[in-house]
Amino acid sequence: MLILLYSDTNYALEGFVAEYFTSVCPLKCIDLPSCTGETKCDCEEDVISISTNNETVTKCSTQHSSKDHPSAVQYYNDTSIGRVDHSALLLHHFVYVFGGYDLNSILNDDLLVLNLKKGTLKSIRQDSTNTSRIWPTSRRAHASATYKNGFFIHGGKTAEGIGNELYYFDSDKVQWIQFPSDGLPRLAHHTMARAAHGYIYVHGGGTPSGQFSSHLYRFHGEDPSSWELVRSSCCGKEKGRRLLGHTMNYWPKENALIIFSGLVADVGKFAKLSPVVWIYWIETFSWIPIEYWRLSGGFYQNIERAFHSAEIIGSHLVVVGGYTHVHNRDESCYASQVLIYNLKCHSLVPLPEIPAEKGLDVEGVFGQKTVFWSERNELLITGGYRGYLKTRIDTIPITFTVNSTECGSYKKRWECSGDAVCGWCPNGSFSFRLLFNYANQTKD
Repeated sequence: MLILLYSDTNYALEGFVAEYFTSVCPLKCIDLPSCTGETKCDCEEDVISISTNNETVTKCSTQHSSKDHPSAVQYYNDTSIGRVDHSALLLHHFVYVFGGYDLNSILNDDLLVLNLKKGTLKSIRQDSTNTSRIWPTSRRAHASATYKNGFFIHGGKTAEGIGNELYYFDSDKVQWIQFPSDGLPRLAHHTMARAAHGYIYVHGGGTPSGQFSSHLYRFHGEDPSSWELVRSSCCGKEKGRRLLGHTMNYWPKENALIIFSGLVADVGKFAKLSPVVWIYWIETFSWIPIEYWRLSGGFYQNIERAFHSAEIIGSHLVVVGGYTHVHNRDESCYASQVLIYNLKCHSLVPLPEIPAEKGLDVEGVFGQKTVFWSERNELLITGGYRGYLKTRIDTIPITFTVNSTECGSYKKRWECSGDAVCGWCPNGSFSFRLLFNYANQTKD
C-alpha cells in the first residue's frame, strides 16, 4: 500500500496534519465473526452501515427497516455499489445501476438491480457461453434515460475511446437491444432526459477531439436510431452551453429542460464551473440563461458545481453533491450541501431541518447518481467519491412542502412596486423575484 501526500506550491497555506490507520477490513468491520480479504465484511446476516460522530462503521445486522425507517435501503451497504460515472435509473420500485469506474477499471460485468421494497440487491451478468446475447461493452460517463419499462444508454468512455453506441435494456424481457449508431455523435459526460410525447433529449458532453459540445439532440423512443439536431430561435451565447459534467432534467409543468451548472469551455482548452442555469422551452425552441440568485447572509458561498446529481420534485430542483473547487474562493473538493432551487422564483431556498431520527448523514461527494422514489418521498444516492468510493446507498427524506411565499407573496401590483427586487407578471397577475440580469421570470 502506498500513501502519497503532496502540496501545491501555488497555494500560500499553512499545511495540514494527517492522521491515518490501516485495517484489513473495509470501513471498520466491528462485531463481526471475521473479515474476508480487504473488500468484504464476513457477516452471517445482512450488512448495514451506521454513521456516528461523523464516522462510518460497518456492522452486522438483520434490521434494514422499522417504523422510523420505512425504506428498506436506509443504510444499504454493498461493495459492488462503489463506483463513479455510472448510471442509476428507477423503474417502479427497482433501481438499475450500470457501468461506471471503480478507480482501477471500467465496470461492465453485471447490471445491479436493487429492490427498494425488499432491500435486496441482485446482479444480472453477461452470459459468456451465449455469444449471441447482446451486452454493452464496458463504459463510464455515459448518458441514460428511462423509457416505458426499460432505459436507454448512449456513448461514454470505453477501452477504445469515446463511443456512440445506443442500447436499450428491456426490464420485462431482461435483455439488451443495440440500435444502429452510424451518424450518432460520440459523447461522454453528457446528459439525457425523457420529455413529453416519447421524445428523448441529449445535450452537451465531451467529444473525442477534446472539445465540449453545445448541441441539443432528440430522438423518439419508438425510433431510437433517428436523431435530429434541435435548432433554437434564441437566446444567450452558444458557447455558454458547451458543457460537460452538468445535469439536465425535464420539468413537466412547463414543458422545459433545466440544465444546472457543469464545466463550461473557457479559453483554449481550459474549463471553469458554470454559474448559469439554462432553461430550454421546448414549445418555442428558445434558451434562457439565468444566473443564480445568491441568498443573503453568505449561507451559499459557492453553488457552481460539476459531476453532481439533480432531481426535479414539484417546482423545485434538488441538487446533491458535486465538484465545487474554486481557487481562492472555495478550497473544498466536493459539496456536502443539498441545494433546493425554486424553478418558479429562480432562487435558492434553505434546506428545511430534517429530524435526526430520519438517519440523514449528508457527506461531501461527487460522481454519484440519485433517483427520486416518489412512493416514499425519498431521494436515493448511489455511488460517488469522497476520498474513497461510497459503497452505501443513502436516502434523503424530502420533507419540504412546495410554497411560493418567498417570491410570490405580493397579490397586488402596487404592493410589489414597493419592493426593489419584486417583479410583476401582467399575464398571470403574480409577483416574482427579479434576477441579476433578466427581468423576465417566465417564457411570457
